[in-house]
Amino acid sequence: MIIIKKVNIEDIEIIYSEDQEQELTQIIPIIKSNYFLFADWKNQSWDFRDKTSKDFDLVFEHRLKTILENPEVQEVLEMPEILPSIYSQFLIKELQKQSDTAIQLNGNIPENMLWFILACKYYNVKTQFSELTDFMKYQTSKKELLDWLKETQRFETYNYLLQVASDLLKEYDLSFYNHIDDVIAKSTSKVLDIVTSEKQLYQLENMSISEVEATFLGFLDQIKAPNEWKKAYYDLKSKNAIIYEEQIDKRNNSESFLDKDDGRRKIRVTNNNTVETFINLVHEFMHHHVAITSADKEIPFSLLEFPSIYYEKLAAIYLVSIGYDKNIIEAVMDSRNQNNVKLYESLIGIMLDISRYNSKGPITIEEKIEFIKKLDTEAKKATRALIDIFKEAGIDSTELENLVAQQINYEEEVKNDCDAMILGFAHEGLLILNGYQYLTDSWLAEKLIENSDSETPEKMIYITNHLADFTIDSTLKYLDIQDALKKPHQNMKKHN
Repeated sequence: MIIIKKVNIEDIEIIYSEDQEQELTQIIPIIKSNYFLFADWKNQSWDFRDKTSKDFDLVFEHRLKTILENPEVQEVLEMPEILPSIYSQFLIKELQKQSDTAIQLNGNIPENMLWFILACKYYNVKTQFSELTDFMKYQTSKKELLDWLKETQRFETYNYLLQVASDLLKEYDLSFYNHIDDVIAKSTSKVLDIVTSEKQLYQLENMSISEVEATFLGFLDQIKAPNEWKKAYYDLKSKNAIIYEEQIDKRNNSESFLDKDDGRRKIRVTNNNTVETFINLVHEFMHHHVAITSADKEIPFSLLEFPSIYYEKLAAIYLVSIGYDKNIIEAVMDSRNQNNVKLYESLIGIMLDISRYNSKGPITIEEKIEFIKKLDTEAKKATRALIDIFKEAGIDSTELENLVAQQINYEEEVKNDCDAMILGFAHEGLLILNGYQYLTDSWLAEKLIENSDSETPEKMIYITNHLADFTIDSTLKYLDIQDALKKPHQNMKKHN
């Protein structure tokens, strides 16, 4: 007696006889990995009892040909950005499996469809249909296809992602997008000043938590803070929502955050028992206040740090006014500057490429190679000059001479850099640019303090209370510091 069996693959029921079980073990994985080919079988049964694997092969080939002949599918396969798009999605999906990406793909293509598109682009569907069919069935050469995708679409993908980044900046931070060249120029000039200046170590004066809190209240009075600012501070205190944590390994983990456990917004302040704790409190309190007053509003990314950095600088000035060592101002500036140098080093490459892409279109490997050659030439020229100085002074210059002698494979260097940028996008999305707000807001704050007048305190309170209503351009105009950037643009978002 032949036993009849059934198996469900997703929403498809397959009926088969017991002696076909081994044959079905080969067919079931094929249907699972190509489920989109059998969409019309959903909630239906397929009787396999009088069929063989050859019958299934014919069905599979017929369905594959039918979908390849579909005009909509053909249109998708001819889209110029299709390969860069699926390469990006492959990377993101792989990182998602490792819980190592901040990106959520909404309405993205299922992975089996990604493989189908990639295979259709890798194989010639007219002359290599059998190879395409074998791949879709067994997918034994995935690495070969991915390696091909990476090598052939590296710069196409990078340019595609630069376009995505540009479009997002234009949508969410148009003022920064218009000023990106100015930001690059100002940041480069500032960083060069920082790295060439003589570094000093500052001994910060001690300050207990109780002194921090008393000084903070005095600071609020000094800047003529509105009553609601004090009320917000007392509210945080009464709810134990200001958390002081001892500093470990000189790391500053201060933050304004939403506590997932109770849903309340709190402040974490890194405490090293010096005046720096007070500076941290000022910085994070301003973040807290902006988060509360601008809840459910979109704040331009480029202004997120402006109130906090401005008030942290005022806080240092306030400390000096009440008797603390005047070097506290330099120490606060130096700490911010050193942080900005690190951010600049991580961001300058992507910012330059976005600027270059926006002005001249897609970037080529030849251009990148030429650029890195020039950088290497200038670096070696400077190193040779330093070697001569060392030799005249009788200092061993072996290490420097080794640097000059070092040969660089420019093409590999450019490819590796491009791969790193693409992976950065896959990890962070537009947050790969996270940090430019510190660069922008640091020198906006410096410019404002240099040009402060009697109206500045009241204006900054207004900006802090209505930050979501401002852009870089409208901020410059409102504060009358238009020359903080070289050429203000006309695209403004009006404040109330």
